[in-house]
Amino acid sequence: MEQLYVLFADDSAFMRIAYKRVLESHLGLRIVAMAGNGEEATK
Repeated sequence: MEQLYVLFADDSAFMRIAYKRVLESHLGLRIVAMAGNGEEATK
C-alpha cells in the first residue's frame, strides 16, 4: 500500500495531537507537519 503524507492544520493544539494519533494509528497516514492555522501551513 502506498504511504500517504499529510500536513495537518488546526487552531487547537489538543485537537492537532488527537487527530494525529487517530490518523496515524487507524488510517496508516503519516503526519509530516502540523500547523496552527492555514496561513502557517503555507509557509
